Amino acid sequence: MNEDLLIVEDLMLLLLSEDGNSVAGAAVLDYALAGAVLVELAHLEHLEVHSHHRTKGTLIRAQRDATAIDPLLALALESFGRKEYSARTLIPTLIDSLETGLKELVLERLSHREIVDRQTKRRLGLIPATRWPLRQPHLRVRLGSRISDIVTAEGHVLTGDGRPDLRGAALIGLLSACRVYSLLAPDLPWNPQVAKRIRAIEKGTVSAPGTASAIKEISDELARAVSSLTGARSSAPIL
Repeated sequence: MNEDLLIVEDLMLLLLSEDGNSVAGAAVLDYALAGAVLVELAHLEHLEVHSHHRTKGTLIRAQRDATAIDPLLALALESFGRKEYSARTLIPTLIDSLETGLKELVLERLSHREIVDRQTKRRLGLIPATRWPLRQPHLRVRLGSRISDIVTAEGHVLTGDGRPDLRGAALIGLLSACRVYSLLAPDLPWNPQVAKRIRAIEKGTVSAPGTASAIKEISDELARAVSSLTGARSSAPIL
């Protein structure tokens, strides 16, 4: 994976068309991007399981003592205060708290890193239209290839026992929630072994080893929430 990028930036890089005119899964993009931000916070242990008193699932609260954290992640933490949330309410809370949408924030970050180029023109001389063509398309090709490696249990993004790394499993779960995975890896051999592997990753049965139980619990709750909010046909646990 692109370890110097956030998971949400990797996800955007995969979903963005090469010419920058469209984004796959656009109808559910906000939910997927918010889920990516939240699962990164979970992996960094900036979200905690706070209570199990409600019957509808795990309650989650932000850890506010984070230091040296990425500004986008810090912005998300600030929006949550000290309240506790279900995963299903945490996602729209993040979306609604931002003055600028996550799509624009993430694309601006990629533009600043010179991974995409911001190009704004006026349609009919009146309506501004912005596109974000890839400046480094090889990064997306490499990322897509490594995700295929995870699915086929090959390549160097797997741990020693054949389990996906945290970032790879997160991205596959989010892509599944957007129902766009097949668009991103058209050359993947869709045989029974690959289908079984994808189902195992989605169900969390091949999750990254050594994952703390609280991180896995929060990540699974977030995955179910993203799938529910996007109307995906199947639940896709992120870990």
